Amino acid sequence: KEERQREGESSLAGGLGEERGGFSVPEVEYGHRGELRAADVRMRNSEALWSQSAPYRTIIGALEERLKVLDDMAKQCKLLTKKEHSHQVEKAGLREMLQSAKDSFAKRVEELSHLNERLVAENKTLHTQLTEKTRLLKAQEAETDELRRGLGSREAESQAVVAHLQGQIKDATATINSMALDKEGQEVHASQRAELHRHYTAAIEQFRSQVEELNRHRAILEEENQQTKQQLQDCESRYEDLQAEMDRRVESVRGERWSLLEAERTARLADGCEIEYLKQQLQREAKGTQDTKQAMASQHEELQSALNTALQKRKALEQAHEELQTQSTAALKERDQLKTQVQQGTVEKHQLAAQILSLEQKLKIDEADGLAERLAQAQHEAHTAQQARAHMQDQLRVMEEHASRAAE
Repeated sequence: KEERQREGESSLAGGLGEERGGFSVPEVEYGHRGELRAADVRMRNSEALWSQSAPYRTIIGALEERLKVLDDMAKQCKLLTKKEHSHQVEKAGLREMLQSAKDSFAKRVEELSHLNERLVAENKTLHTQLTEKTRLLKAQEAETDELRRGLGSREAESQAVVAHLQGQIKDATATINSMALDKEGQEVHASQRAELHRHYTAAIEQFRSQVEELNRHRAILEEENQQTKQQLQDCESRYEDLQAEMDRRVESVRGERWSLLEAERTARLADGCEIEYLKQQLQREAKGTQDTKQAMASQHEELQSALNTALQKRKALEQAHEELQTQSTAALKERDQLKTQVQQGTVEKHQLAAQILSLEQKLKIDEADGLAERLAQAQHEAHTAQQARAHMQDQLRVMEEHASRAAE
């Protein structure tokens, strides 16, 4: 419509210019000003739309940044989850290793316990044998002492018999001496002497046999005592060897148990340190995950609030857009009214141009009749027409400015 209006105005201006001999505004200049004004209007409209879309662009940029942050946080959460899974696998492996070490240590302790029990039983058996041998040796020593005491008593008895026999010999000698004096008693003395000799010989033989029997019994007892002592020494040496072997085994078992306990303690300390480190790391990762979740939740809340704010702003902008549409519709209506007024002004302009042409024709016709008076009158009318034309141009300029403002 504007182009058709500009074409109509330019055609009217061209017709008036031809009728007036080039007195109207050129068509090219008017079209160029319209294009510049339209470009200016489009530029201002685009700038206004760009300025209106600035909050949306800011919100979109903030949402994109928040999405990037959320993607990074999701990647970090996945990485932390993978680390936690690997730590759980390592922890399970360490638990299995610790359980296997405990089982092997328990088996080793059980074997050592059985070995210790067997050694203790063997030691008890040897101790029982040693006690029995010691008891037998003490019994043999007691019997030997008793035999020695019996031998001593028998020796005393033999000495008493010998002393008695010596006394009898002395008595017999005295009797013989007395009987020697008495020739009559020689036969009696001879018979007594023979009887005494038989008694003395029998006593000596009996004493000799008893002494030999005691010597044989003493030799047997000494041999048995020597054998018992040798057995006791063998038992003591064996007991000492077994005691040393037992001490060595106990020391080796203690050393192995101590080394195993030390290894287990070291392993437990290492496992405890590793488990404590893993616990701390898992706590840190859990805390980081919790912080990340809290940050994500806070960012989600911020995004939700930002979206709510953006929706509110969008509603406000839609309302403002509706108001602008209403204002634009009112401006278009006002512009149509202004165009109508411009058309009316153009018609009036054409009428004034026609009047001016008619006046000029009248001036040409009536040159002979009062040329000076008519010329003055024509000049006055021309001046009046010029003033009317300037007034119309001012009105047109004001109307165009109003139209451009309404379009903006």
